Amino acid sequence: MIPLVLLDLDGTVIGSNGQVLPCVWAAVDKLKAAGGRLAVCTGRPRVGVAKKVAERLGEATPHIFQNGA
Repeated sequence: MIPLVLLDLDGTVIGSNGQVLPCVWAAVDKLKAAGGRLAVCTGRPRVGVAKKVAERLGEATPHIFQNGA
């Protein structure tokens, strides 16, 4: 098992409409149920949809925002 998957947001998790598609959340839930961990790695600041995604992936997981990405 891969111990941690880092997710870019723009154009991958967050679609062109600025939202996360239900199929993405289904894949996230499936991986988490299998024991996988996911984290955000983005150039976006930790506000708005980026914050919501990080919170859903797991608040205890270290996420990378803004200039850290």
